[in-house]
Amino acid sequence: MHSIVVKKMNQVTNYNNNVLHGFYELKDSIGNLVSSGLYKNGIRTGEWTIGAISENGYKHLEKGHLIKDKKHGSWNELTTNNKVVVTANYNMGVLDGDYLKYNLDGFVIIRNKFKKGEIIEFKLFDDKGKDLDTKYELTE
Repeated sequence: MHSIVVKKMNQVTNYNNNVLHGFYELKDSIGNLVSSGLYKNGIRTGEWTIGAISENGYKHLEKGHLIKDKKHGSWNELTTNNKVVVTANYNMGVLDGDYLKYNLDGFVIIRNKFKKGEIIEFKLFDDKGKDLDTKYELTE
């Protein structure tokens, strides 16, 4: 037997000359935020919140700044309970700088450093944020 699931989405959009322009918001059928931010002439820009499902299968939100539809500056990945689980730095869509992964208690457990999208350092911490003296520098 096959079943069809129909989900009503709630969306607020603004257009200028048939092009997305202005505030945009999309929520699922029970009111959970899927995506919100600003469009300028059809391109996402400014502060955005973007819903996603991680490789582990859990729902989360990413919050940060977009320039011409590319992540720029600090971005946070949050659980549905608003706990930060990742902080990453981008330069026009490319990882550049610290990438920190936190456990649900708020302790850093992994710190990666990126330079123009390439990982240059990898460091591990225990579940209380204590340095495990495991630092790997990656070179060519």
